[in-house]
Amino acid sequence: MLLTCRRNQLKWRYVLADSWFSSSENMKFIHNNLKKQFILALKSNRLVALTQKDKLEGRYVRIDTLDWSKEPVLGWIKGLEFPVLFHRQVFKNKDGSTGLLYLISNDVEATKSTIEATYQKRWKVEVFHKNIKSNTALAKSPAKTARTQSNHIFMSLYAGALWSA
Repeated sequence: MLLTCRRNQLKWRYVLADSWFSSSENMKFIHNNLKKQFILALKSNRLVALTQKDKLEGRYVRIDTLDWSKEPVLGWIKGLEFPVLFHRQVFKNKDGSTGLLYLISNDVEATKSTIEATYQKRWKVEVFHKNIKSNTALAKSPAKTARTQSNHIFMSLYAGALWSA
């Protein structure tokens, strides 16, 4: 998908994704091959080193055991050769409970507000997908041919765009 974006000459700076897509292989591909920046969520058990010496000596700790400050922390993730910023975002859910989000970025100049504001933009995509799934019957398509399936997908997207407007 990212190669298609580049091939179509889309203008973008960051790749944003949840923890399902935050593998070391994906981070290397984005950083080394695409020469782009990323902000990704990490699972709480990812292994990190806060100094290059710890990295070289194989001393990694779980990200959820770090003593967090309010500002992002420079470090290394196991399996990556380049430094990254780690940030723990604390937020309130709609039900009043507290949520934690561990974020990582290869933009080592990024600030806390840049990381949080940029990552928040991906939520609109999640809402869009939920709207399509819930409100447009995309999964219940009776279409059997490529043409009718394409028409159904287009109309589902169009209905989703109208519904969310």
